[in-house]
Amino acid sequence: PAGAQCASDGSCALSAANNMSCPGGGTSPVGTWTMSSSGRYSIGGCPAGHRTVAAPHHLQECASCPDSQYTVDPSSFECQECPPGLSCSGGEVVGAAMEGSEWATVGLVMVLISCPAGHGVFNGSE
Repeated sequence: PAGAQCASDGSCALSAANNMSCPGGGTSPVGTWTMSSSGRYSIGGCPAGHRTVAAPHHLQECASCPDSQYTVDPSSFECQECPPGLSCSGGEVVGAAMEGSEWATVGLVMVLISCPAGHGVFNGSE
């Protein structure tokens, strides 16, 4: 799979010879990989800040979201646009742009819950 290919030499980090790492100190594959009874590896999970690319099989990988997007669920296949008021860096939500604002995860998105004194929530339709 694409997510297990070593940039240094193009080999597969999942092969027994490479023992889940890339030769020459290259970057190891991101995520958790599992082998089926048929000997085929599949992506099992991604770390925080990454989304799962699961199909087609040869393109499986854990991919960071583009800048200004984020994901709260690594098993999600989609990235969300960073809402105004949050700071996102392509995968993880870095934090609130305004000190004192409170955000919560609702489903797969971040939602503004409250603002600091003297500020209000603007939903874009008022």
